[in-house]
Amino acid sequence: MPSKREVILEALKEALEKISATDGYNNTVQIVSRRFQHYSETPEFPALYIITGPSELKDIDGQRHINRMEFTPGIVGYVKVGEDVGAAGILSQALESLIADIMKAVVQDRHLGQNFVHYTVVESIDPYTDWDNNIGICEIILRIAYKFLDTEP
Repeated sequence: MPSKREVILEALKEALEKISATDGYNNTVQIVSRRFQHYSETPEFPALYIITGPSELKDIDGQRHINRMEFTPGIVGYVKVGEDVGAAGILSQALESLIADIMKAVVQDRHLGQNFVHYTVVESIDPYTDWDNNIGICEIILRIAYKFLDTEP
Protein backbone atom coordinates (compact mmCIF):
# COMPACT_ATOMS: atom_id res chain seq x y z
CA MET A 1 0.00 0.00 0.00
CA PRO A 2 1.48 3.40 -0.94
CA SER A 3 2.03 5.98 1.77
CA LYS A 4 -0.38 8.89 2.18
CA ARG A 5 2.35 11.25 0.93
CA GLU A 6 2.74 9.17 -2.23
CA VAL A 7 -1.01 9.18 -2.84
CA ILE A 8 -1.08 12.97 -2.36
CA LEU A 9 1.81 13.55 -4.77
CA GLU A 10 0.16 11.39 -7.44
CA ALA A 11 -3.19 13.17 -6.94
CA LEU A 12 -1.42 16.52 -7.27
CA LYS A 13 0.25 15.35 -10.48
CA GLU A 14 -3.10 14.23 -11.90
CA ALA A 15 -4.68 17.61 -11.04
CA LEU A 16 -1.87 19.50 -12.79
CA GLU A 17 -2.06 17.25 -15.86
CA LYS A 18 -5.58 18.59 -16.45
CA ILE A 19 -4.26 22.07 -17.26
CA SER A 20 -5.30 22.52 -20.87
CA ALA A 21 -6.56 25.50 -22.88
CA THR A 22 -9.41 23.30 -24.12
CA ASP A 23 -10.57 22.82 -20.51
CA GLY A 24 -10.80 26.50 -19.57
CA TYR A 25 -7.19 27.19 -18.62
CA ASN A 26 -4.89 29.81 -20.15
CA ASN A 27 -2.20 27.29 -21.09
CA THR A 28 -1.80 23.71 -22.15
CA VAL A 29 0.94 22.25 -20.00
CA GLN A 30 3.31 20.04 -21.98
CA ILE A 31 5.15 18.36 -19.10
CA VAL A 32 4.08 17.43 -15.57
CA SER A 33 6.72 15.38 -13.79
CA ARG A 34 7.91 14.43 -10.35
CA ARG A 35 11.48 14.33 -11.69
CA PHE A 36 12.79 17.87 -11.43
CA GLN A 37 14.70 19.35 -14.35
CA HIS A 38 16.33 22.73 -14.72
CA TYR A 39 14.72 24.81 -17.45
CA SER A 40 17.86 24.46 -19.58
CA GLU A 41 17.13 20.71 -19.72
CA THR A 42 13.38 21.05 -20.24
CA PRO A 43 12.40 20.03 -23.78
CA GLU A 44 8.90 21.61 -23.90
CA PHE A 45 7.11 24.52 -22.27
CA PRO A 46 5.06 25.16 -20.20
CA ALA A 47 6.42 22.56 -17.84
CA LEU A 48 5.61 21.75 -14.20
CA TYR A 49 7.78 19.78 -11.80
CA ILE A 50 6.52 18.58 -8.43
CA ILE A 51 9.09 18.58 -5.66
CA THR A 52 8.69 16.71 -2.41
CA GLY A 53 8.65 18.85 0.69
CA PRO A 54 8.92 18.35 4.41
CA SER A 55 6.16 17.10 6.70
CA GLU A 56 5.34 18.18 10.22
CA LEU A 57 3.27 16.17 12.67
CA LYS A 58 0.59 18.50 14.04
CA ASP A 59 -1.79 16.45 16.19
CA ILE A 60 -1.75 13.03 17.75
CA ASP A 61 -4.94 11.43 19.04
CA GLY A 62 -3.54 8.52 21.01
CA GLN A 63 -6.93 7.13 21.98
CA ARG A 64 -8.20 6.81 18.41
CA HIS A 65 -4.72 6.42 16.85
CA ILE A 66 -5.47 9.22 14.37
CA ASN A 67 -2.71 11.68 13.49
CA ARG A 68 -2.68 14.91 11.49
CA MET A 69 0.29 15.83 9.35
CA GLU A 70 1.05 18.95 7.33
CA PHE A 71 3.01 18.33 4.15
CA THR A 72 4.57 21.12 2.03
CA PRO A 73 5.31 19.95 -1.51
CA GLY A 74 6.27 22.45 -4.17
CA ILE A 75 5.62 23.03 -7.83
CA VAL A 76 8.26 24.56 -10.08
CA GLY A 77 6.80 25.92 -13.30
CA TYR A 78 8.49 27.15 -16.46
CA VAL A 79 7.05 29.12 -19.34
CA LYS A 80 8.94 30.35 -22.39
CA VAL A 81 8.05 33.10 -24.83
CA GLY A 82 9.55 34.48 -28.01
CA GLU A 83 11.57 37.66 -27.73
CA ASP A 84 10.06 39.99 -25.12
CA VAL A 85 10.68 43.47 -26.50
CA GLY A 86 9.40 46.83 -25.45
CA ALA A 87 7.19 47.53 -22.49
CA ALA A 88 4.52 44.93 -23.28
CA GLY A 89 5.73 42.52 -20.59
CA ILE A 90 4.87 39.41 -22.59
CA LEU A 91 7.03 37.19 -20.37
CA SER A 92 5.48 38.56 -17.17
CA GLN A 93 2.00 38.02 -18.60
CA ALA A 94 2.81 34.45 -19.63
CA LEU A 95 4.24 33.70 -16.19
CA GLU A 96 1.21 35.16 -14.40
CA SER A 97 -1.14 33.11 -16.61
CA LEU A 98 0.76 29.93 -15.71
CA ILE A 99 0.58 30.79 -12.00
CA ALA A 100 -3.17 31.37 -12.34
CA ASP A 101 -3.58 27.99 -14.04
CA ILE A 102 -1.66 26.19 -11.30
CA MET A 103 -3.73 27.93 -8.61
CA LYS A 104 -6.97 27.03 -10.36
CA ALA A 105 -5.96 23.36 -10.74
CA VAL A 106 -4.91 23.07 -7.10
CA VAL A 107 -7.85 24.84 -5.44
CA GLN A 108 -10.64 23.28 -7.51
CA ASP A 109 -10.48 20.25 -5.25
CA ARG A 110 -8.78 21.15 -1.98
CA HIS A 111 -9.05 17.50 -0.92
CA LEU A 112 -7.28 16.26 -4.08
CA GLY A 113 -9.96 13.61 -4.43
CA GLN A 114 -8.83 11.94 -1.20
CA ASN A 115 -11.06 11.63 1.85
CA PHE A 116 -8.07 11.75 4.22
CA VAL A 117 -6.88 15.18 2.96
CA HIS A 118 -8.30 17.97 5.17
CA TYR A 119 -7.24 20.85 2.94
CA THR A 120 -4.79 22.12 0.36
CA VAL A 121 -3.77 25.78 0.42
CA VAL A 122 -1.18 27.81 -1.43
CA GLU A 123 1.43 28.92 1.09
CA SER A 124 3.69 30.99 -1.15
CA ILE A 125 4.31 31.97 -4.77
CA ASP A 126 7.76 33.10 -5.91
CA PRO A 127 7.99 34.25 -9.55
CA TYR A 128 11.31 34.86 -11.33
CA THR A 129 12.24 35.83 -14.87
CA ASP A 130 15.29 34.96 -16.91
CA TRP A 131 15.10 37.79 -19.41
CA ASP A 132 18.18 36.59 -21.33
CA ASN A 133 16.46 33.30 -22.20
CA ASN A 134 12.84 34.58 -22.19
CA ILE A 135 11.85 32.08 -19.52
CA GLY A 136 9.51 32.68 -16.61
CA ILE A 137 9.93 30.56 -13.50
CA CYS A 138 7.61 30.15 -10.55
CA GLU A 139 7.94 28.20 -7.35
CA ILE A 140 4.69 27.52 -5.56
CA ILE A 141 4.69 25.94 -2.12
CA LEU A 142 1.53 24.18 -0.96
CA ARG A 143 0.44 23.22 2.54
CA ILE A 144 -1.55 20.02 2.58
CA ALA A 145 -3.00 18.73 5.85
CA TYR A 146 -3.99 15.10 6.04
CA LYS A 147 -4.92 12.52 8.62
CA PHE A 148 -3.61 9.01 9.00
CA LEU A 149 -3.80 6.09 11.34
CA ASP A 150 -0.77 4.82 13.23
CA THR A 151 -0.90 1.70 11.07
CA GLU A 152 -1.23 3.54 7.73
CA PRO A 153 1.22 6.46 7.45
